[in-house]
Amino acid sequence: MKLITSTTFTLSQLVDLLTALENNMYTQPIAIGSGSSIGMHVRHILELYQCLLRDYTAGTVNYDNRARNTVIENNRAYATTVVEDILEGLNALPCDKTLCIVENQSEHEEADLVMSTLNRELLYNLEHCIHHMAIIAICVRAEFPQIELCPNFGKAYSTIRYEKSKVCVQ
Repeated sequence: MKLITSTTFTLSQLVDLLTALENNMYTQPIAIGSGSSIGMHVRHILELYQCLLRDYTAGTVNYDNRARNTVIENNRAYATTVVEDILEGLNALPCDKTLCIVENQSEHEEADLVMSTLNRELLYNLEHCIHHMAIIAICVRAEFPQIELCPNFGKAYSTIRYEKSKVCVQ
C-alpha cells in the first residue's frame, strides 16, 4: 500500500533526526516554536498514529483520547522505539475499513461521529506528521543549524513533485 510506504519513508526521516539530536536538544523549549520542544511535536505525531492503531479494530477512533506520554517527548531513544512499533503496526493493518472518528471541535463535552476509512485516516496522519515535521524543521534550522536535515524533511509530497516539475521545465 502506497500510504504505508510513504509513511515509512517519512517516519524514517524523523528517526534520522532523532538519531542526530542530543537529548537536551530534543527537550529544549524553542522560542520560534512557541516554546514547544521538538520532543513535544514528535510525541504529538506519534500519539495520533498510536490512537489509530489502538482503535481501528473497534471501528471508532478517538484522537482526543491520547496518552500524552511525556516519556516520548523527553526521551528520543524511547521515541525511536515507538516509531518502530508504529511501523510494525502499520504493516500489519488489513485492507481499507470503514471507521467512525470521534470529533469534538467545540468547548462542549458532546462529540459527534464522522464517517471515515482506514485509508483516509492513514492519509490524515501522514499529512499531520509532515505538517509537524515542517514545524520541527523550522525549529532545528533556527536553534541547531549544525544538524543537517534532508532537503525534503517536512515537505508535502505535492510540494516535492511541484518543485521537481519546475526544475525539469527549466
